[in-house]
Amino acid sequence: MTSRDVEMVARTQARVQSRTDTWKINHLGSWIMIRVSLLLICLIWSVPTLGLLISSIRPASEISTTGWWTVLLEPSRLTNLTLENYRQVIFESQMGRSFINTVVVTLPQTVLALAVAAFAAYAFWLVFIALALPALALLVKGL
Repeated sequence: MTSRDVEMVARTQARVQSRTDTWKINHLGSWIMIRVSLLLICLIWSVPTLGLLISSIRPASEISTTGWWTVLLEPSRLTNLTLENYRQVIFESQMGRSFINTVVVTLPQTVLALAVAAFAAYAFWLVFIALALPALALLVKGL
């Protein structure tokens, strides 16, 4: 390489670096805006779940008379929170038995589906290798 070639490479690298730095600076604002927007969407999306959680541990009398957000606005209401609703659902309405039945059916089904999918993926990989290697060999031999 001549000194002229080295100088041309150095100028090209400097120009590319300058463009990269400019791109980073120009797109930093949009990157921040996207992240803030996504965070805001996630927070808004989580509000109903928070409302359900808070309502599930409030007494029935308060659920029917005030909104769930009153617990957040008036910290004195935190002392009224109870797990009585969960006790009633699980033990008095036989929901605990239904939950156990669901687990007994779902766990083996999930394990079986994962096992079949793993075997199928392995078989697919073998078929792919069996078809791709001869084609690759022909391609390399042709070069």
